[in-house]
Amino acid sequence: MAPGPAVPWRTLLVVGAVAVAVRLAFFTGFQNNDDRIYAEAAWDLIRGDPQVETRLFATRVGFTGPLALLFALFGARETCLVLPALAASLALVAMAWRMGTELASPAAGTAAALFVALLPLDVLYATSGFSDGLLAALMGGGVCLLLRTSEGPGAWALRAAAAGALWGAAHLTKESAILLLLPALPLVAGRERRRALGVALAVLAGVVLAEGCAYASLTGDFLHRFRLARSVQSGAGEAGSGLAGRLLSLPSFVANPLDPRFPYGGGLHAAALAGLALALLRGRPAARALGVWWLGSGLILELFPQSLVPFRPAVDVQPRMLLVMTLPGAALAGMGWSLVAAGARWPRWAAAAAAGVAMLGVVRLHADAVGWRRSLEWAHGIVAERAGAVVVTDPRAAGGLRFLGGYRGAYEVLAYDPVMPAPPPGTLLFRSGRHAEQSARLDGIVPPPWWEGPEPLLRTTVAHRRWPAPWRLRGARGPEEEAALLRVEGSR
Repeated sequence: MAPGPAVPWRTLLVVGAVAVAVRLAFFTGFQNNDDRIYAEAAWDLIRGDPQVETRLFATRVGFTGPLALLFALFGARETCLVLPALAASLALVAMAWRMGTELASPAAGTAAALFVALLPLDVLYATSGFSDGLLAALMGGGVCLLLRTSEGPGAWALRAAAAGALWGAAHLTKESAILLLLPALPLVAGRERRRALGVALAVLAGVVLAEGCAYASLTGDFLHRFRLARSVQSGAGEAGSGLAGRLLSLPSFVANPLDPRFPYGGGLHAAALAGLALALLRGRPAARALGVWWLGSGLILELFPQSLVPFRPAVDVQPRMLLVMTLPGAALAGMGWSLVAAGARWPRWAAAAAAGVAMLGVVRLHADAVGWRRSLEWAHGIVAERAGAVVVTDPRAAGGLRFLGGYRGAYEVLAYDPVMPAPPPGTLLFRSGRHAEQSARLDGIVPPPWWEGPEPLLRTTVAHRRWPAPWRLRGARGPEEEAALLRVEGSR
């Protein structure tokens, strides 16, 4: 492929500054969800106890490895937890700019980068501790390198090997990477890149082989990680996850403003659909391959089965998993935008409207993100001033408090279980309805009999807090959130 038109770097710098400003203004932070498990796995790596035999997230060393390095250098803190995701998010902005420019025009590249910079889903997870954004960036980085392998007689092999290394890192980040990479291959499978693609795939195969040999040595099972993933995902079965529901799920996410997941897309994927149609009508050669990558990624997530008869989906699709659609979707949206904007006057107003829709989604999702962390931060702020305190709470809140304390906090945290005996006087009890509900519903761990009832403990309230429910663009606001810190004074 010939080099794309020259684009001033100041354009990317301005768009990058916008992306950074939005992500810092709407900081997500610790959510006490999968990020808690990744943080624990990274800390276990530092302690020399990776637990790869039993914990799926501990096997995702493409994410937990860099996280462990950051923890070792700077301590287990929120800044380190979010840094890999933030770097990946900004890389996606840059890659969207580059891909749109090379496959279409400078205007398409700028529009694609802006779509990513304001994408609510990417903004939400750019400052959190989840692996999906890193997966999308590593996969996209390999594709971007291969798109440029025909430039220069001596550099193609090095670029191809680097692309394969990025894909290998994506595989180590999440075991679904190889499957999700398949729809991206048509974009880089042209005759002029055949050797380069072969080199990249060979490097990827080498990473997979080396990992399998390591697990064969540790566990006796070359496919240990994949079997562990299958056992963890065997419970997938969300409401409406039958074949018909899954067939309709992706189109609804893309184009239905009433879909609960639509705010995550912020209009990007609707613009991508329109851009795909327009680019195909105008005969843009890259549009078809981009469309296969964009739609193929979503369809694999929605339709890949555990079993065909009866149909059972492999995973419960969370919105963050759809980050793998971001780069090809942005390139398509930018391509379509540049075709419409050529010679027209109204796109400036349309651009302002599109940005407004995206920012509404950003604000909406940020309100939910704040809700997940605020009770933990509130409790940690109080207990951290009581050196030597012992706190009993539900397992999820316990993990969250341990992380906020840097795993070396001045207080001890105990997670309750159904048979835990009543604690001695002086113990603090942290009640957080949101995290306790998750512990019971998702983990099956209910509190012991003395947790809620008046017997047999005497207790006094140390602190109590109530927060209003987050605002909604439509529908009910939901229940208020309540948290309390109690002190055990004795037994009746």
